[in-house]
This record gives sequence, structure tokens and C-alpha cells, in this order.
Amino acid sequence: MDERLVDFYYMVYGRGCRVEGIKYGVKNQRRATKTAQVNGELWELSRKIRADSALFALTRGDRSGAEIFARLAEFPAFHAEFQCFLQRHGHRELDFDAYCPTWVEAPHIVLDQIKVLAALPEEANGAGETQRNPNSPRKIAAVEAELRLLALVPERLRYAVREIIRLARGYTELDDLEHYQTTRLTLPFRRALKALGERLKNKEFWTRRTIFISAPPLCVKAPCAPMPWRKFAGRWIGIRKAG
Repeated sequence: MDERLVDFYYMVYGRGCRVEGIKYGVKNQRRATKTAQVNGELWELSRKIRADSALFALTRGDRSGAEIFARLAEFPAFHAEFQCFLQRHGHRELDFDAYCPTWVEAPHIVLDQIKVLAALPEEANGAGETQRNPNSPRKIAAVEAELRLLALVPERLRYAVREIIRLARGYTELDDLEHYQTTRLTLPFRRALKALGERLKNKEFWTRRTIFISAPPLCVKAPCAPMPWRKFAGRWIGIRKAG
């Protein structure tokens, strides 16, 4: 969202305006988000791996996250911290789709990410340093970029542009928080879908893999009367057997 602020300025005043570095700076002057917090914790876990030579050796090479997780109990201190991390953020996922498992259901996915981070040197975490240090070069550059942008705006419009920047950052943070919290519903939603599937399977509703296609609601003006589950499924779900 922040990127478009400079694009908007270009649209109004033309591409001839010199705003080198401003677009990058304004984009990167953001408040802490839940995503940044989670990424910071992933980075800290990767540093703990590097601090333990045996654990670091385990993550090296071609071992997958699943193989590392199978031996994680051999390192109780890290294993305990990793479990705490999953308790806090295990509802997150790699893809915003209930079909995909969450981190707590597939912890090896998280270990695959931490493994990549563990291979990086300390200086690679520029974003983490920016969050911890209020005087970091990136934060200073971001403030300077915003000031340069405002200097290019006519005085009578500066307040409006400053408000647009502030609201853009605020809504970016809110959008990130909303996504983080609503994904908590993925865990009970997946459990409910699994329970429904098991019940349908136990009723021998299908014997081969099937494809479900949602049908339009049939009861809009008046509530439906109770009906047997087979009739209900037949009326509300169109089913086509996969070949």
C-alpha cells in the first residue's frame, strides 16, 4: 500500500520529479506487525540452533524438517522453546487455505524455514535489527525519505499526504493483525471438516474419491424441515465421482 503513495505523486506531478530513494524509504518505515514479530521469533530460534554445535550440525546437509523434528527431543531446551513457539503461533499456515495444514499440525514446515535461517550469518537479519534499534540506519533513512516526499508536496497538501501515509501504515498493520487472528479459526474449522468427512465415510456415503460442488441454497424464504442426511446431502451438494 505504501508503494502507491509515490506512484500517486508521480501521477499528479509527473515522472520528471526527482524522488530517488523515497519510494523505498516510505515503504520500509512501518510499525511492528504480527508477521514481523513471528519472523523475529523464527530468527531467534535459528540463532539458538547456531549456538548449539550438535543441533546446528543436525540441520546441515540434506536433512528435511521432518527428519530434524524426529530427533528434536534429543535437544530438550530447544525442543521446549520450539513447542512454546507452536503454542503461540501454531495456527499460522503457509497458504491461506483450510486444505493446507497449520504449523502445529505440520511442525516440520516451520523447521524447514528455521533451517534456512540458521544457515545465514548474524548480519543477514537487517529487519530484526531495525525493529530492536530505534536509531537503526534503515529507520533513519525511512524518516528522511518521508520528509523528502513531503517537501515535494505543495504546502497546502502536506497535511493530507501525511495523513494518507499514516493511514496506509495503520491499515497495513490492521490487515496483518486481522489475518493473524482470523487464521485461529482454521484449527477448529479443519477439525470440523475432518469429523464431517469421517461420519460420511462411516455411512458409506462414498466408496471412491469424490468431488463436492456446492449447490445454491434451496431454503431462502422459509426454513427447511428436518430431513434424512442422505436426502439433505443430495439436495445441497452435487456429487460427481472422480474417474
